[in-house]
Amino acid sequence: MEEKTLSDFVDFSGVLVQKFDNVQIDGNTLVLVYDNQKTELQIKGDTGLIARTIAEEFGARGLKLEKRRISLSELRNLQVIDFEKQAKLKDYIDDLVFTLYFNVPLKEVGLDKSEEIQKACSASRYYQLGSCVRRFAPSTLG
Repeated sequence: MEEKTLSDFVDFSGVLVQKFDNVQIDGNTLVLVYDNQKTELQIKGDTGLIARTIAEEFGARGLKLEKRRISLSELRNLQVIDFEKQAKLKDYIDDLVFTLYFNVPLKEVGLDKSEEIQKACSASRYYQLGSCVRRFAPSTLG
């Protein structure tokens, strides 16, 4: 999940300009601007994830830097990490570990069964859910 870059979602092969002074998302298109010339590239996959990544890296309105431009290689290598999916996977793994420690019986295992597994874990008196972070009860961890 942490090895994905923007080039996995956008095909930069036809781009000749090497530096840009504005980067933004318009629908399912990545818009690169250099001296008022626009290059529009289609986004493959999760447009929302790419939009969040661009907003986090360059601000909600895109990149608008007066004295600094971003290079094409920086854009290509920009990490695209789905933190929401990563958090769900972490919670799922935490619940699986809980089931092992406290012998919680499971019928099926799989990421698509994560809600059912969480419900099975929450039936245990040692399972706590607070502030969106699952924790083992301190008294049970020795």
